[in-house]
Parts: sequence; structure tokens; C-alpha cells
Amino acid sequence: MENNRILQNNKISHFILRIDFTKDIQIDYKMLSESLKDEFATFKTELHSNYNVNIDNFEVKKEDFIRYLLSTSTISLKIDSFEKSIIVELQQYKDKSSYIQCLTKVIEKLKALDIEINSQRIGMRYINIFSCSKVSDISKILNPTDAKFIKETVVREGIARSMIVHEYQQGDHLVRVQYGIPNRFYPSVIKNYDIVLDIDVYSGGQQSIDTWEESITQFNHQAYNMFISYIKESFLNTLK
Repeated sequence: MENNRILQNNKISHFILRIDFTKDIQIDYKMLSESLKDEFATFKTELHSNYNVNIDNFEVKKEDFIRYLLSTSTISLKIDSFEKSIIVELQQYKDKSSYIQCLTKVIEKLKALDIEINSQRIGMRYINIFSCSKVSDISKILNPTDAKFIKETVVREGIARSMIVHEYQQGDHLVRVQYGIPNRFYPSVIKNYDIVLDIDVYSGGQQSIDTWEESITQFNHQAYNMFISYIKESFLNTLK
């Protein structure tokens, strides 16, 4: 059943998995990053500054923080000590096997810190890009209803971008879908008709680290179900 959901020729150009910790959490981000560095080919740090402005007394407070960047040829992991988040990114995505080993290692090292760890948001984002040389190609990719929405707008005089946003409530999580023609030559008038289908599945509210993997698996399935609901069936068959 799982293999039937794998699209060998998927059009995902960018995949992002982001976990934001609760703001009260106290993690030694340097220790966490160094405990993971042997799992990656490269490890580096970036020093950043944040400026808080108090408009009541015109005071500007500078706060320096470090981002830890770990990567291989296929995957990157960013650990952000200011935003208190971990971000996994891939430019090539097949299925959950593309990120699950990295995620498992991160969770393992976090649990080894022996403190209570909760997230305040977990999100998974899949950005799909489909090449279209002309307006009529849109109908070959998107389902008839959604293709019609885009085709009706791109023929308007002077239009430079045509994107539609749908947001869904799915029980304890949300799905945000953006699709259409972002126009890589924006703000010029649309002459390139490449389609973007951007699916973001996320949840707010506190979640224990013990439930993260279960939630992420659920989000992954939800993203797939949402994807196939926007794609024309005949085109979907070419992606398998």
C-alpha cells in the first residue's frame, strides 16, 4: 500500500520539515549540533544578529545568536538557537525515506538531553513545479476545476502573477495549498506558464517529542492525498 503512494517521477523541487520548540525550552544548541555533526559531511556555524527596538524609549537592543548548519549532498539540517527550531530541507524528495533517518537521529539526540521537550508547531511543506510551455498545458496537469480557475485569470490583460490559496481544517492540523503561475519573470507580464503546487501541512499547539514521528507520518499522508486531489488523473499516472 505504501509503495503505491510513491511517485517515482514526482515534481517536488523543495521539501521542508520544520519543528519549532516551545519558547520556554532551554536547550544547549551547540551541544546538540556537535552531537549530530558526525552524521553529516559538513558542519558550520553562522553568527547572526537580531535588533529589538523599544519605541517608548527609542532603545535598540542587539542580540547575537548562532545558527548551526549540517549537510550532506542530499539533505541539510539547520538548528536555529534564536528561533528555537530545527529545519530539514531537501532539493530532491522521493518519500519519507528521504528524511526519516535524519529526523530519527535528531529526536534521539534531543531525548538524550534528558529534559522535557515539546514543540509548539510542526510543519511539512512540499513545493512542486510543473513545466508548461503554453496555457493549454495547464489542463493536462491540474484537475479540470482548478485548471479552469487558473486559465481564466492568465488571459487577463497585463496580469503578472496568478496564484490561488486554499486552506483546509483537517481535525487537529491545517493544510494550506497555493497553486497557479508565480511567474519567474515577475513583475513582468506572464509569458512563462510553469505551474507551482505548494502544499503546507502543519499543526499548532504543544506536542511532546514522543508524538512527533506519528504526527509527521500523518502529515505526510495528508500531503499526498491533497496532492492527488489537485492533479489530473491521467497526468498522475505519468508520475508513478
